[in-house]
Amino acid sequence: MDCRSRWMHFHGAYYFEILIPVVPFACYHGPASYCCGTTYICPYTTRSHTPLFGKFSIGYLLFSAFTMCRATCKVTLACSRQSLPQCRCVPPSPCWDSIPWESLNSTVGGKLMRLDQPLVKKCGGDKIASPACAKAVAGLDDEFTVTGLPNAYMHTGLFNVWNTSMNLPTYAVAAKSEADIQNSVKFAVRHNLRLVVKATGHDWYGRSAAAGALMIWTHLRKNITAIASWTPEANRTSRGVPAVTVESGVQFSDLYLWGMQHGHLVIGGTCDSVGVGGCWLGGCYGTWSKLYGSAASNLLQAKVVLANGTLVVTNKESHPELFWSLRGGGGGVAGW
Repeated sequence: MDCRSRWMHFHGAYYFEILIPVVPFACYHGPASYCCGTTYICPYTTRSHTPLFGKFSIGYLLFSAFTMCRATCKVTLACSRQSLPQCRCVPPSPCWDSIPWESLNSTVGGKLMRLDQPLVKKCGGDKIASPACAKAVAGLDDEFTVTGLPNAYMHTGLFNVWNTSMNLPTYAVAAKSEADIQNSVKFAVRHNLRLVVKATGHDWYGRSAAAGALMIWTHLRKNITAIASWTPEANRTSRGVPAVTVESGVQFSDLYLWGMQHGHLVIGGTCDSVGVGGCWLGGCYGTWSKLYGSAASNLLQAKVVLANGTLVVTNKESHPELFWSLRGGGGGVAGW
């Protein structure tokens, strides 16, 4: 079993259906990672750097602070297996062979798939010079082709942190319903699996990729629903606002087209292949943010599946602390 990168898995809200208002158009420091009995670089445990203010741009400052943290934060974990949380079950551990994948596939209505590198089937072996391989390679230059594949990512990795050749999940559930996501989370908990969530694969830090993981692929969840006058369920006396509910596979190309067709402006990012949910949870600044604020600050409500498989609706009236953390905290940071 592999204890590494424990912070990436089972640390947050895995499914989200987000509600935001529409306007008429007129160094993250998390819990320690564990690697039993060895020295392990853990940039999210302690800080020993001093940011340099007043000399560089904010973007350079943030990058410098992160890289210095990476360079200086080394911890030696003298631990016994009894004192650590149980390691995740990943291949080729003996536990992997006993996982009833057929049961999960049945539970999610046949939506379970095994993942390979995106070019293996088209370019493997003697197929490297075939027209099909050339077409597949050319297709990876298109951002919408890449984001539409469960086993492809917009970034190939981050130096000394992750890369797509080593961090590809083993299985994925092409989730279409809330029940698909809940059942996948519960299955992962029951069998002690690594679990990641991916909509489009834009995450620089590889939180949607992990070797030997079960992936919840939300890309197929594309519903967009307009609400003429939205108020929280717990406070129906408040003034209603026009809003839109989007599922977790919606990209800005989908949402902006919807806004144009319905005469609404929805606050979001500038890259139209990015997933709406991932951007909103991370803050999400765009062309109109100076006038209307970040997308996260416009978030009205989120429906999420927590790490124990529970489905909750969160807003300022319901689960307010969870709602606060979702408005810019980033993917996988809210709740256990």
